[in-house]
Amino acid sequence: LDLLIESASNAGLNTIALVYSGSDFPREVARGVRTKAATAGMKLVFDEEYRQGSTDFADLVRRMQATRPDLVIGGTYLNGSIAFVREARRQNFSPKALAFTVGPALVEFGDTLGPDADGILGVVAWMRSGNVPMAYDFSFRYKEMTGRNAGVHAAYGYAAGQVLEAAVRLADSLDRDAVREQLRVMKFGSLLGRYRVDDSGIQLAKKTFVMQWQNGRRYLVLPEQLRENPVIYPLKPWSCNAPRQIQPVYSQLCGYYCLYFLFWCCASYLNEMDTNIIVNILFPITHTTIEHDEKIKQFIKNI
Repeated sequence: LDLLIESASNAGLNTIALVYSGSDFPREVARGVRTKAATAGMKLVFDEEYRQGSTDFADLVRRMQATRPDLVIGGTYLNGSIAFVREARRQNFSPKALAFTVGPALVEFGDTLGPDADGILGVVAWMRSGNVPMAYDFSFRYKEMTGRNAGVHAAYGYAAGQVLEAAVRLADSLDRDAVREQLRVMKFGSLLGRYRVDDSGIQLAKKTFVMQWQNGRRYLVLPEQLRENPVIYPLKPWSCNAPRQIQPVYSQLCGYYCLYFLFWCCASYLNEMDTNIIVNILFPITHTTIEHDEKIKQFIKNI
Protein backbone atom coordinates (compact mmCIF):
# COMPACT_ATOMS: atom_id res chain seq x y z
CA LEU A 1 0.00 0.00 0.00
CA ASP A 2 3.02 2.31 -0.21
CA LEU A 3 1.94 3.87 -3.50
CA LEU A 4 -1.56 4.53 -2.20
CA ILE A 5 -0.43 6.19 1.03
CA GLU A 6 2.17 8.30 -0.78
CA SER A 7 -0.45 9.44 -3.29
CA ALA A 8 -2.96 10.30 -0.56
CA SER A 9 -0.36 12.25 1.40
CA ASN A 10 0.69 14.18 -1.72
CA ALA A 11 -2.98 15.00 -2.35
CA GLY A 12 -3.27 16.62 1.08
CA LEU A 13 -4.94 13.80 2.99
CA ASN A 14 -3.62 13.77 6.54
CA THR A 15 -5.42 11.13 8.59
CA ILE A 16 -6.03 7.39 8.17
CA ALA A 17 -8.60 5.01 9.61
CA LEU A 18 -7.45 1.40 9.47
CA VAL A 19 -9.72 -1.63 9.74
CA TYR A 20 -8.77 -5.21 9.01
CA SER A 21 -9.97 -8.78 9.26
CA GLY A 22 -8.62 -11.00 12.00
CA SER A 23 -6.46 -13.28 9.83
CA ASP A 24 -2.80 -13.32 8.89
CA PHE A 25 -2.85 -11.53 5.55
CA PRO A 26 -4.91 -8.51 6.69
CA ARG A 27 -2.84 -8.28 9.88
CA GLU A 28 0.32 -8.03 7.81
CA VAL A 29 -1.37 -5.37 5.66
CA ALA A 30 -2.18 -3.45 8.84
CA ARG A 31 1.42 -3.61 10.02
CA GLY A 32 2.57 -2.25 6.69
CA VAL A 33 0.03 0.58 6.80
CA ARG A 34 1.16 1.65 10.26
CA THR A 35 4.79 1.74 9.17
CA LYS A 36 4.15 3.62 5.93
CA ALA A 37 1.73 6.08 7.56
CA ALA A 38 4.42 7.04 10.06
CA THR A 39 7.06 7.60 7.38
CA ALA A 40 4.59 9.59 5.23
CA GLY A 41 3.65 11.83 8.16
CA MET A 42 0.00 10.75 8.20
CA LYS A 43 -1.82 10.33 11.49
CA LEU A 44 -3.57 7.07 12.32
CA VAL A 45 -6.84 8.09 14.01
CA PHE A 46 -8.55 4.68 14.02
CA ASP A 47 -7.01 1.21 14.12
CA GLU A 48 -9.17 -1.84 14.75
CA GLU A 49 -9.33 -5.54 13.92
CA TYR A 50 -12.71 -7.16 13.32
CA ARG A 51 -13.72 -10.80 13.58
CA GLN A 52 -12.77 -12.80 10.49
CA GLY A 53 -15.77 -13.30 8.21
CA SER A 54 -17.86 -10.59 9.86
CA THR A 55 -19.96 -8.34 7.61
CA ASP A 56 -21.77 -6.37 10.32
CA PHE A 57 -19.98 -3.02 10.40
CA ALA A 58 -22.71 -0.75 11.79
CA ASP A 59 -21.01 0.01 15.11
CA LEU A 60 -17.51 0.06 13.62
CA VAL A 61 -18.46 2.57 10.92
CA ARG A 62 -20.25 4.76 13.45
CA ARG A 63 -17.19 4.93 15.69
CA MET A 64 -14.83 5.38 12.75
CA GLN A 65 -16.90 8.25 11.37
CA ALA A 66 -16.53 10.08 14.68
CA THR A 67 -12.75 10.26 14.10
CA ARG A 68 -13.28 12.02 10.73
CA PRO A 69 -10.51 10.28 8.76
CA ASP A 70 -9.44 11.49 5.33
CA LEU A 71 -8.49 8.01 4.11
CA VAL A 72 -10.02 4.68 5.11
CA ILE A 73 -7.94 1.57 4.44
CA GLY A 74 -9.52 -1.86 4.80
CA GLY A 75 -7.54 -5.09 5.03
CA THR A 76 -10.48 -7.09 3.75
CA TYR A 77 -11.69 -9.75 1.35
CA LEU A 78 -14.50 -9.37 -1.20
CA ASN A 79 -17.52 -9.80 1.07
CA GLY A 80 -16.04 -7.62 3.79
CA SER A 81 -15.25 -4.75 1.45
CA ILE A 82 -18.74 -4.86 -0.09
CA ALA A 83 -20.39 -4.91 3.34
CA PHE A 84 -18.27 -1.99 4.54
CA VAL A 85 -19.16 0.16 1.51
CA ARG A 86 -22.85 -0.58 1.96
CA GLU A 87 -22.72 0.36 5.63
CA ALA A 88 -20.73 3.53 4.91
CA ARG A 89 -23.39 4.52 2.39
CA ARG A 90 -26.19 3.75 4.81
CA GLN A 91 -24.61 5.99 7.45
CA ASN A 92 -23.65 8.62 4.85
CA PHE A 93 -19.99 8.27 5.79
CA SER A 94 -17.95 9.83 2.99
CA PRO A 95 -14.23 10.11 3.70
CA LYS A 96 -12.02 11.62 1.01
CA ALA A 97 -10.87 8.15 -0.05
CA LEU A 98 -11.84 4.51 0.56
CA ALA A 99 -9.37 1.73 -0.25
CA PHE A 100 -9.49 -2.02 0.28
CA THR A 101 -7.41 -5.09 -0.42
CA VAL A 102 -8.74 -7.87 -2.68
CA GLY A 103 -12.37 -6.81 -3.17
CA PRO A 104 -12.24 -3.80 -5.52
CA ALA A 105 -9.93 -5.60 -7.95
CA LEU A 106 -12.67 -8.16 -8.70
CA VAL A 107 -15.44 -7.51 -11.22
CA GLU A 108 -17.96 -8.87 -8.69
CA PHE A 109 -17.30 -5.81 -6.53
CA GLY A 110 -18.65 -3.50 -9.21
CA ASP A 111 -21.41 -5.89 -10.26
CA THR A 112 -22.70 -5.95 -6.69
CA LEU A 113 -22.36 -2.29 -5.71
CA GLY A 114 -23.17 -0.67 -9.04
CA PRO A 115 -22.52 3.11 -8.98
CA ASP A 116 -21.51 2.91 -5.32
CA ALA A 117 -18.26 1.26 -6.43
CA ASP A 118 -17.17 4.43 -8.23
CA GLY A 119 -14.22 6.12 -6.59
CA ILE A 120 -13.25 3.10 -4.48
CA LEU A 121 -9.54 2.23 -4.61
CA GLY A 122 -8.03 -1.24 -4.54
CA VAL A 123 -4.63 -2.89 -4.43
CA VAL A 124 -3.99 -5.49 -7.11
CA ALA A 125 -1.02 -7.59 -8.18
CA TRP A 126 -1.88 -7.68 -11.89
CA MET A 127 -3.94 -5.86 -14.49
CA ARG A 128 -3.72 -6.36 -18.22
CA SER A 129 -3.10 -2.61 -18.57
CA GLY A 130 -0.09 -2.79 -16.23
CA ASN A 131 2.51 -2.78 -19.01
CA VAL A 132 3.72 -6.24 -17.99
CA PRO A 133 5.06 -8.43 -20.82
CA MET A 134 2.47 -10.85 -22.20
CA ALA A 135 -0.43 -9.20 -20.33
CA TYR A 136 -2.61 -8.23 -23.30
CA ASP A 137 -1.82 -11.40 -25.22
CA PHE A 138 -2.70 -13.54 -22.19
CA SER A 139 -5.92 -11.62 -21.58
CA PHE A 140 -6.92 -11.90 -25.26
CA ARG A 141 -6.34 -15.66 -25.33
CA TYR A 142 -8.11 -16.09 -21.99
CA LYS A 143 -11.15 -14.18 -23.29
CA GLU A 144 -11.19 -16.27 -26.45
CA MET A 145 -11.47 -19.38 -24.27
CA THR A 146 -13.78 -18.13 -21.51
CA GLY A 147 -15.70 -15.17 -22.91
CA ARG A 148 -14.40 -12.72 -20.29
CA ASN A 149 -11.24 -10.78 -19.60
CA ALA A 150 -8.62 -12.42 -17.43
CA GLY A 151 -8.58 -11.39 -13.78
CA VAL A 152 -5.81 -11.49 -11.25
CA HIS A 153 -6.54 -15.08 -10.14
CA ALA A 154 -6.11 -16.34 -13.69
CA ALA A 155 -2.80 -14.47 -13.89
CA TYR A 156 -1.70 -16.01 -10.57
CA GLY A 157 -2.29 -19.50 -11.88
CA TYR A 158 -0.58 -18.95 -15.23
CA ALA A 159 2.43 -17.27 -13.62
CA ALA A 160 2.74 -20.14 -11.14
CA GLY A 161 3.12 -22.53 -14.04
CA GLN A 162 5.70 -20.25 -15.66
CA VAL A 163 7.78 -20.03 -12.49
CA LEU A 164 7.70 -23.78 -11.88
CA GLU A 165 8.60 -24.51 -15.51
CA ALA A 166 11.55 -22.11 -15.31
CA ALA A 167 12.80 -23.75 -12.12
CA VAL A 168 12.61 -27.24 -13.66
CA ARG A 169 14.45 -26.09 -16.80
CA LEU A 170 17.17 -24.37 -14.80
CA ALA A 171 17.56 -27.41 -12.57
CA ASP A 172 17.57 -29.67 -15.63
CA SER A 173 15.94 -32.18 -13.35
CA LEU A 174 12.67 -33.19 -11.71
CA ASP A 175 14.44 -33.76 -8.41
CA ARG A 176 12.56 -31.93 -5.65
CA ASP A 177 15.62 -30.49 -3.95
CA ALA A 178 17.12 -29.28 -7.23
CA VAL A 179 13.88 -27.55 -8.21
CA ARG A 180 13.54 -26.05 -4.76
CA GLU A 181 17.06 -24.62 -4.94
CA GLN A 182 16.31 -22.94 -8.26
CA LEU A 183 13.12 -21.44 -6.84
CA ARG A 184 15.23 -20.00 -4.04
CA VAL A 185 17.99 -18.45 -6.14
CA MET A 186 16.57 -17.75 -9.57
CA LYS A 187 15.40 -14.42 -10.97
CA PHE A 188 12.61 -14.60 -13.49
CA GLY A 189 10.13 -12.43 -15.37
CA SER A 190 6.64 -13.95 -15.37
CA LEU A 191 3.19 -12.74 -16.41
CA LEU A 192 2.82 -11.27 -12.91
CA GLY A 193 6.13 -9.42 -13.10
CA ARG A 194 9.53 -10.04 -11.58
CA TYR A 195 10.11 -13.08 -9.38
CA ARG A 196 12.89 -13.05 -6.77
CA VAL A 197 12.71 -14.33 -3.20
CA ASP A 198 14.92 -14.18 -0.14
CA ASP A 199 16.18 -17.26 1.73
CA SER A 200 12.88 -17.59 3.59
CA GLY A 201 10.81 -17.42 0.42
CA ILE A 202 9.54 -13.85 0.84
CA GLN A 203 8.94 -12.12 -2.49
CA LEU A 204 11.30 -9.19 -3.05
CA ALA A 205 10.88 -8.11 -6.67
CA LYS A 206 7.13 -7.90 -7.31
CA LYS A 207 5.43 -4.56 -6.79
CA THR A 208 1.69 -3.99 -6.56
CA PHE A 209 -0.60 -1.66 -8.50
CA VAL A 210 -3.43 0.57 -7.34
CA MET A 211 -6.70 0.62 -9.27
CA GLN A 212 -9.84 2.69 -8.94
CA TRP A 213 -13.42 2.23 -10.05
CA GLN A 214 -14.34 5.13 -12.34
CA ASN A 215 -17.63 5.34 -14.26
CA GLY A 216 -18.30 1.64 -13.83
CA ARG A 217 -14.85 0.40 -14.90
CA ARG A 218 -11.60 -0.54 -13.21
CA TYR A 219 -8.65 1.66 -14.15
CA LEU A 220 -4.99 1.39 -13.23
CA VAL A 221 -4.16 4.66 -11.43
CA LEU A 222 -0.80 3.97 -9.74
CA PRO A 223 2.10 3.98 -10.34
CA GLU A 224 1.77 7.21 -12.30
CA GLN A 225 4.07 6.11 -15.13
CA LEU A 226 1.73 3.20 -15.93
CA ARG A 227 -1.63 4.73 -15.12
CA GLU A 228 -4.62 4.71 -17.44
CA ASN A 229 -6.34 7.53 -15.55
CA PRO A 230 -5.29 9.79 -12.65
CA VAL A 231 -6.51 9.00 -9.14
CA ILE A 232 -9.72 10.88 -8.38
CA TYR A 233 -9.88 12.58 -4.98
CA PRO A 234 -12.06 13.14 -3.07
CA LEU A 235 -14.64 10.36 -3.01
CA LYS A 236 -17.91 11.90 -4.09
CA PRO A 237 -20.77 11.94 -1.54
CA TRP A 238 -23.09 8.93 -1.69
CA SER A 239 -26.03 11.23 -2.44
CA CYS A 240 -24.47 11.98 -5.84
CA ASN A 241 -24.68 8.36 -6.96
CA ALA A 242 -27.42 7.18 -9.30
CA PRO A 243 -29.95 4.58 -8.08
CA ARG A 244 -28.26 1.25 -7.61
CA GLN A 245 -29.02 -2.10 -9.20
CA ILE A 246 -27.66 -4.56 -6.68
CA GLN A 247 -26.67 -7.95 -8.05
CA PRO A 248 -25.50 -11.04 -6.20
CA VAL A 249 -21.83 -11.71 -5.53
CA TYR A 250 -20.73 -14.37 -7.99
CA SER A 251 -18.51 -17.17 -6.80
CA GLN A 252 -14.73 -17.13 -7.22
CA LEU A 253 -14.66 -20.92 -7.00
CA CYS A 254 -13.37 -21.39 -10.53
CA GLY A 255 -10.31 -19.26 -9.87
CA TYR A 256 -9.65 -20.84 -6.51
CA TYR A 257 -10.00 -24.38 -7.87
CA CYS A 258 -7.42 -23.52 -10.53
CA LEU A 259 -5.06 -22.33 -7.80
CA TYR A 260 -5.68 -25.43 -5.70
CA PHE A 261 -4.98 -27.63 -8.71
CA LEU A 262 -1.67 -25.84 -9.25
CA PHE A 263 -0.81 -26.24 -5.57
CA TRP A 264 -1.49 -29.96 -5.94
CA CYS A 265 0.69 -30.21 -9.07
CA CYS A 266 3.53 -28.37 -7.34
CA ALA A 267 3.23 -30.43 -4.18
CA SER A 268 5.08 -33.47 -5.47
CA TYR A 269 8.18 -31.28 -5.83
CA LEU A 270 7.66 -28.74 -3.12
CA ASN A 271 6.05 -30.42 -0.14
CA GLU A 272 9.16 -30.04 1.96
CA MET A 273 9.62 -26.41 0.98
CA ASP A 274 9.11 -23.54 3.37
CA THR A 275 5.44 -22.50 3.21
CA ASN A 276 6.53 -18.94 2.45
CA ILE A 277 8.21 -20.03 -0.79
CA ILE A 278 5.19 -22.00 -1.96
CA VAL A 279 2.81 -19.14 -1.23
CA ASN A 280 5.03 -16.61 -2.96
CA ILE A 281 5.15 -18.68 -6.15
CA LEU A 282 1.40 -18.22 -6.54
CA PHE A 283 0.93 -15.00 -4.62
CA PRO A 284 3.94 -12.71 -5.20
CA ILE A 285 1.88 -9.62 -4.42
CA THR A 286 4.19 -7.69 -2.18
CA HIS A 287 7.81 -7.01 -1.34
CA THR A 288 7.03 -7.07 2.38
CA THR A 289 6.28 -10.08 4.58
CA ILE A 290 2.77 -11.44 4.07
CA GLU A 291 1.35 -14.63 5.50
CA HIS A 292 -1.83 -15.61 3.74
CA ASP A 293 -5.10 -16.69 5.29
CA GLU A 294 -5.39 -19.84 7.33
CA LYS A 295 -7.38 -21.77 4.72
CA ILE A 296 -4.63 -21.43 2.11
CA LYS A 297 -1.91 -22.35 4.60
CA GLN A 298 -3.88 -25.35 5.84
CA PHE A 299 -4.39 -26.49 2.25
CA ILE A 300 -0.64 -26.34 1.66
CA LYS A 301 0.00 -28.41 4.77
CA ASN A 302 -2.62 -30.98 3.77
CA ILE A 303 -1.10 -31.60 0.35
